[in-house]
Amino acid sequence: VNPLYYLTGIIAGHTAAYFSPANYSINFYHWIKNSVMYVPEFNMLGFWNSILLVPGIYILLKNFRNTNYRLVFYWVAAALMPSAITWNWFHTLRSANLIPAVEIISILPIIYLIKLNYSKKRLTVMFGLLVLFGWQSIFVINNELVYANYENQGEYQPGGFKEGTPIISSLIDKYQKIIVDTPHAQGYIFFLFYQMMDPEIIQSIAKNRTYGMDNGNSEIKFGKYEFRKIDWPKDRDLSNTILWMPATTPQEAIDNRPGAKAIFLKGPTIKYNSAMIVTLD
Repeated sequence: VNPLYYLTGIIAGHTAAYFSPANYSINFYHWIKNSVMYVPEFNMLGFWNSILLVPGIYILLKNFRNTNYRLVFYWVAAALMPSAITWNWFHTLRSANLIPAVEIISILPIIYLIKLNYSKKRLTVMFGLLVLFGWQSIFVINNELVYANYENQGEYQPGGFKEGTPIISSLIDKYQKIIVDTPHAQGYIFFLFYQMMDPEIIQSIAKNRTYGMDNGNSEIKFGKYEFRKIDWPKDRDLSNTILWMPATTPQEAIDNRPGAKAIFLKGPTIKYNSAMIVTLD
């Protein structure tokens, strides 16, 4: 196969992926769901925004001679090409400056409808849009505050570190080991920051990290700290140990282990806890 032909085809396919409404709406990629770009239950743009993207592209190309429309087109090209050339597939976190342009394109059909010549049609359209986007806004806000914070609990969501590290500091001298299991990427950074540890601790042992955790995080040990996945049925048998882990283990399971006490770290809403600290005496 001609390498140039193959490269051109790959770049064309990657570029087309950024104009797919499905990629912005129904294809839930984990790197989007675990990021601040995720709209609860809607992926990135939301259902209606994704549908409007298709006529928006048509309007953009139809008015290409207009300088303002050309600027949006150039914006899109400049934003997506580095990602399309260097990454294997649709990855909006690597082309974040593309998203505002995509949102502008999805708004173009709405602007077109609002500019209808007949006043009655304009009033009907504006009322319909107000109801539609009002409903969507309420749905998104409700999900963000109540449900999605838990669903996409990951490296971009609060993890209770600011509240929890002082508790660890007050307990650390009483226990032999602290095992930390967190969905946050390189969670040890939070402990270094909030406990004002010397960064040379990590720098000196970084080469010893192993990437065995499901979320790509590294397993590492330093001082009394051990960062790895916690398996409660097995780790409950440890003693003289503190466990920092997701608040998914029921309180009843903690109570059934003699000498175990749980401290729950509240999340940004009352519906879920960011993490839990379990002391095993």
